[in-house]
Amino acid sequence: MEQKKKGAIIMGCDIHIHTEILKNVNGTETWVNGDFYKRNPDYSHSEGEERYEKVSVFRGRDYRFFSILADVRSDGNNPYISQPKGLPKDVTASVEEESEFWGLDGHSHSYLNLDELKQYIEKYPTVECEGFISQDQADKLDQGISPNSWCGWTSDKSYVRRKWNTPNNSLENIISALEDRGHEMYVYDPKKIRIVFWFDN
Repeated sequence: MEQKKKGAIIMGCDIHIHTEILKNVNGTETWVNGDFYKRNPDYSHSEGEERYEKVSVFRGRDYRFFSILADVRSDGNNPYISQPKGLPKDVTASVEEESEFWGLDGHSHSYLNLDELKQYIEKYPTVECEGFISQDQADKLDQGISPNSWCGWTSDKSYVRRKWNTPNNSLENIISALEDRGHEMYVYDPKKIRIVFWFDN
């Protein structure tokens, strides 16, 4: 998918997320793959389809989410958790193999545990938004009602550029999904479940 902005073409950006769990394996704390898979209904009659497909803890394209995780596609309005750190040295073999499959198309590799995600929300409960909104929305914003839609740029002269704060719910779904995944695998320490991720354009 492409996005057009002011005459330029900006390629869309997607994220690839894997889950890893720190478990005791033969007396040693070891990171193991925590991804779940389900049978792919298209496998038997579609060429190039895998027998199983990953049940990801996150699906979609959310640039605010990307920017919080690793300063990717950031508008500069909000802090990020960390610059990309690369793959962890103790990454699981399956995730490393998947990363190698993406080769140079994959970029900004990093990893974060559930505790880091929770700490970010505690520290930054709101986020700053900036964009063009209609005059009616601007009037409501002056009354304390945040816009429910806006755009990064428009040629419509009736729209005005404004900034406002809104509750930071960008990590809500990923935190909930990781908590559920941890409980399903009997891991309750938020430092013992992490996401390993990278992006592609």
